[in-house]
Amino acid sequence: YSNIFALGDSSNHDTPKMAFWAADQGKFLAAQLAAVVQKKQDVFNKPYPKVTTEAMIHPVGSGGVSQLPFWGGVVVGDWFTWRIKAKDFMAGRTWGSLGATHPK
Repeated sequence: YSNIFALGDSSNHDTPKMAFWAADQGKFLAAQLAAVVQKKQDVFNKPYPKVTTEAMIHPVGSGGVSQLPFWGGVVVGDWFTWRIKAKDFMAGRTWGSLGATHPK
């Protein structure tokens, strides 16, 4: 059906099933639907783009290793992984995307 949409865990897109990506899919869908309503495009026909995600192993503490989704999948160590996860395992990033403040 052309008028039924699924986001996040319920979608069949290859995007990882995470709240962050579901929120991004929601922004994409809202922009596409707004363009149709405002008659900037005739139909909703753009698929959500393919995303490349990073892989992280971050034990408790400041250690860890990450494989980044750019620069040919470069692997980085403790310090860089610690900076990516930003001390809160990226919870602040998710809260911020919802317009909320991460509780301390």
